[in-house]
Amino acid sequence: MNYQEKANRASDIALGLLTAGVACLFLLLVFFLLLKAKFDIGYVAAVLFLSLPGYWFGLLSYRLLLNKPSRDGGLLSNTAIKAWCIFFALGSVVFLLRGIVDLDINNMACALMMLPASWCGWQLANKRQRSW
Repeated sequence: MNYQEKANRASDIALGLLTAGVACLFLLLVFFLLLKAKFDIGYVAAVLFLSLPGYWFGLLSYRLLLNKPSRDGGLLSNTAIKAWCIFFALGSVVFLLRGIVDLDINNMACALMMLPASWCGWQLANKRQRSW
């Protein structure tokens, strides 16, 4: 299956509704934080931390529901793919170190599997960038 193939429209709408729900949950959490607003650095950081994924899932929902691909031609931009690859690669390094400290083979194995997946995602973004 080609990763660039277009999914059917019913799948787009179903996934768009799901991502819209996730975006609403993040934004609802932001709303509840703002209701209890103490406006110290912790609350500001929490609001920003929850607002960014809310915005990102909202953007995905918009693209899926209204059939508006990114300028790179897919659902995710090359920058978003690379950002997720960095996030997962750093997370795997943390889990690998934690697995080594705790002598937990499962954490080490999962972390070691995630590193090549992150590298492949990075290469995919580079390939897409060169082809456009």
